[in-house]
Amino acid sequence: MAEWRRNNGATFRNSCLVVPKRNGSLNPEVKRAGKTCIRIVPTSTREGAVGPGVNMPVRTAMRRRLASGFPDGWDLEMILLTRENAVEMRRTGSGRTWRAALWIAVAWGCLAAYPASAQTKVIQNGYIKATVQDSDHRWQIVRVEGDPLETRDDSLLITRADFTANKVTLWVESIAEEGGASTGIFGGSGGTVVLPPTVTPDGQSVVSSWRFPEDTENSEGINILVIQRLTLVRDLVRLEYQVLNQGARRVIGLRVAFDPAADSNNLVTNPFLVPEVGLISREREFTRGFIPDQWFAFFPDPSPYSFVQNVLRGLDTTPPDRLVFGGYTPLIGGTGTGVGPLPDWDFTPNPGQSLLLPEAAGGNGSVGLYWLPRNFLSGQRRTFVTYLGAGVADHSRSTDILGSVQALSVLPLTDGRATPDGFRLDTWATNLRSDLSIQDVEAMLELPQLPRVAPLPPVPILELVELPEPQELLVPLGDLDPAGQGVFERTTDWLLRPTGVAYGDQQVSVILSPGPVQVNRNVVIPHEDRVFLQNVYRMITIPYSFVDDTPEVALGLDADSFQAVRWDPEGLMYRELEHVRPGESFWVRLLGATGRVVELQDATPVDIPPGEVFSTSASPGWNQMGNASPWPVNLQDLKVVRQSTGQMVDFDTALRVGWIRSSIWRFDPNQPGLGYIRLSRTARLQPGDGLWFFVNFDLFILWPPPTGPGVTFRPQ
Repeated sequence: MAEWRRNNGATFRNSCLVVPKRNGSLNPEVKRAGKTCIRIVPTSTREGAVGPGVNMPVRTAMRRRLASGFPDGWDLEMILLTRENAVEMRRTGSGRTWRAALWIAVAWGCLAAYPASAQTKVIQNGYIKATVQDSDHRWQIVRVEGDPLETRDDSLLITRADFTANKVTLWVESIAEEGGASTGIFGGSGGTVVLPPTVTPDGQSVVSSWRFPEDTENSEGINILVIQRLTLVRDLVRLEYQVLNQGARRVIGLRVAFDPAADSNNLVTNPFLVPEVGLISREREFTRGFIPDQWFAFFPDPSPYSFVQNVLRGLDTTPPDRLVFGGYTPLIGGTGTGVGPLPDWDFTPNPGQSLLLPEAAGGNGSVGLYWLPRNFLSGQRRTFVTYLGAGVADHSRSTDILGSVQALSVLPLTDGRATPDGFRLDTWATNLRSDLSIQDVEAMLELPQLPRVAPLPPVPILELVELPEPQELLVPLGDLDPAGQGVFERTTDWLLRPTGVAYGDQQVSVILSPGPVQVNRNVVIPHEDRVFLQNVYRMITIPYSFVDDTPEVALGLDADSFQAVRWDPEGLMYRELEHVRPGESFWVRLLGATGRVVELQDATPVDIPPGEVFSTSASPGWNQMGNASPWPVNLQDLKVVRQSTGQMVDFDTALRVGWIRSSIWRFDPNQPGLGYIRLSRTARLQPGDGLWFFVNFDLFILWPPPTGPGVTFRPQ
């Protein structure tokens, strides 16, 4: 849709997509069409939809025309009726009219269910479709139109097409079993179906339930009811499992395992992306406090356009106690290396096992979410929730409204600047309630700022791009009709750009009201060929090389207008800075001026190609260091070389054997006391931040290339 907008001169106005006529005038009406609003092209006739049923081939054909652009002389008309949408295309000027009609129950987003076959139950909206199999309650999720800003992911999978590719395991304490526990597979043998898969009256969910064990008169008094509910929430499926202990006190655990698939046939084995951790290409687990907010699968590699996301924190989720990335055969199939006595539960990842290999070689990465065993009193109920869906939007919700925000997660760096023409931040407000309208919805944008350093004021890190029609931080969106009726989702967007004040991970927030609902989006800004200096000391590093790296030339400042010093670990004293070099940090402040952005002179950003590193040296004692890349990197991804022997180890090993002290420090003038923050071993090193390393030997610190989904970021 984004490309079609550009090709057709379409713009967003009042939360709708405005398509100019060929004479340049705007068409008079706005109606809902697909998941955007399109100005209706007037025609000489108005006719309703033709025939009942969901004509998906016609709908798909129409979307393809939208995605590719209409031939000259064609116009599009969308007529929104009470229970149908009609699509009409008229050949202008020829006297011939071609019509394709599409009937969608209660418009596009009604979430109406229809059976894919006699053996399944299906719920669907304009973004996503979930199917639950009657025989064993297993599910499969695919995209309808997926990411609203990306047409290439339409109809692609979210989970593997095979219903056996997901498995929900109940772990139950049992003194009668060897090992002290037994397991059952939700909807499968060992238990009995209480409620077969059933679509709820509002068409938004599929619910089923299953009791374990099959014999409720067992000697241990085990009687557990598990209720599965799949609910569509825009481009996500809310997976909910309620576990009700109807027997005696019991220790119970739950595992949800599945095989994500971001392509059309599940033949591609790409790594997973865990934000702020990096790419996961080998079996690995995260536990408790280290559980990430979300993870992504993606396709293709490189330059992905199709993403699967699993939301583990936020919304109304129940964060799992354990997250496992493992091969399909051991994790889903329950056979092979790492599988324990209870094969549908016990799995120990092998860090040496690649997930990028074919399934037959132990690969094809799959995911296991564990809610570890805990006490259930008789009659106690616990609910476990996670979200699985499409795209890269961030979400937050209240009871009534879902907020979704999408933008580039990592900005490119071109000619020393990050998106100089700006990047777009898109926002959607969706009514989750089918029984009420929501009036006067507004979206408020909050941009990140460099915190106030007394007596200096805060400084914006991102700003609105100046446009002929001025942008506002507060945008009225209008009213939201009940879910599935009329216009129940509205959208707006802003065009933003960096100010050159700060780089790395920056958070943008959109607050929707009433509610309020706050949605946060992390945007990575690469270090540009400019740096913000103030008349207070800051410890910085600059990931650029210079034709002339003497400070006054590199910074373009008069020598008497600033001060810059660097610690000498051999002389044990500060010395005046002689060279500005990537990987090395220094103290700097302006004299007189309160603060300004300084343009670097004849500067080239550090380029670290895939598989290569950037090396800086460190001498025994305290060393001022800094990330050599314009993008963030992870501390634990650094390598270290002992200069005297040439031996190379990873950073964790260097800490363990005493080459480097475990205390790595970053200076923040807003921190109380001396202003230092001790970094954890999992810290992300932001571009521009100065760091203190204490080393015990002459070492080389090897800085890795920054990586993201399917790409190593490099300057252009």
